[in-house]
Amino acid sequence: MTVPVIEFSHVGFAYEEQSKVLDDVDFRIDAGEVVALKGPNGSGKSTSLRLMVGLDYAQAGTVRAFGSPVTKDSMKDRAFAKKLHQRMGLVFQDPECMLFNPTVAQEIAFGPTQMGLSAEEVDTRVSDCLEIFALTHLKQRSPWRLSGGEKRRCALASVASMAPEVLLLDEPTNDLDETSRALLIGFLKSFHRAGKTIVVSTHENELIDNLSARTISFL
Repeated sequence: MTVPVIEFSHVGFAYEEQSKVLDDVDFRIDAGEVVALKGPNGSGKSTSLRLMVGLDYAQAGTVRAFGSPVTKDSMKDRAFAKKLHQRMGLVFQDPECMLFNPTVAQEIAFGPTQMGLSAEEVDTRVSDCLEIFALTHLKQRSPWRLSGGEKRRCALASVASMAPEVLLLDEPTNDLDETSRALLIGFLKSFHRAGKTIVVSTHENELIDNLSARTISFL
């Protein structure tokens, strides 16, 4: 049996002074799948994405990524944490928390530069992502001067530029007009055709249907 890309085994988690957000949660996601985490606000979808990349840690049970436990101790290993964040990219529900560089082009270049890629490869990835996400005309603009939908596209481009194996998206259609939604869905379908894995937190049936996603329900 192949090792799942992501596996939750009897996972429990609660924020301080709150009832459990996740209680005995079990699921697995295999390489090449498109999976939708579906449920109402507060049901644990966003928390699950954070656990997958080690931004929070399971308080009960085990979260594994690519077969390895994602824990506070494992994430102290810089090599492990760096590799995990290269292989698995998270786009937050609020894109503003991801944007901190002076220009859109520099925002997209940041990840590949941190990966130690050559200047030529970084330039190629930036150029490709600017075109894919219709941001070329905005490449010298400050991310803070973008519209809500443009910020979301910039945040997605900054993750896509690192060519992750797994793309995690938290309510990715928020703030997007019809044109930007079509662009997003087109990119995700292309990403999946390349054999990559997608996990999306959403309450939108239309997005789930467009991506032909397997659904994991959070109640």
